[in-house]
Amino acid sequence: MESLLRARDIETRILKKAAFGGYVIAEVDEFLDQISEDIELYIKRIEDLERKIVQLETEQKEYDEMKDSIQDTLFAAQRAAKQIVLEGQRTVAENEAEAENALNEAREECQRIIREGEKILEQSQLEREQIIKDVEFEIKEIKDSFVKLKEERMQFINSSEKLAKEYINTLSKWRESTVDY
Repeated sequence: MESLLRARDIETRILKKAAFGGYVIAEVDEFLDQISEDIELYIKRIEDLERKIVQLETEQKEYDEMKDSIQDTLFAAQRAAKQIVLEGQRTVAENEAEAENALNEAREECQRIIREGEKILEQSQLEREQIIKDVEFEIKEIKDSFVKLKEERMQFINSSEKLAKEYINTLSKWRESTVDY
């Protein structure tokens, strides 16, 4: 592609003089055609560049709007994140306090249960001791009753034996007395 004319090219261009004191028309026409073509190309380039400028300005505006929107979104997200962190810290502190309260309540409940268990154990031990005493007393009474029953049985046996002997003696005497008749 041939290079386009520049303003300096037009200023420094020397045209040949015609024989009668003017310029050679063909050369002037050729130069003007070249200038005309170059001006057309310059106009097309200028129009293309102006369209590109408008397009770039539109894109720049869109990018600027997008950038502003992204920055706004980022700031909102940062504020939300800070709020979430603060709420999280508050929630953690509240949960820790609740957990501490629950733990204290659980400890108190454990202590209460232990005290109740100790009372129940103490009561059970007292009841067990009383039951043991009662059983020992009953065993002693049973033993005493058994001994007494054994003694009474022995007395009964002895007295039955004595009665039987007396009866046998009485029968023997009666037989002897009835045999004599």
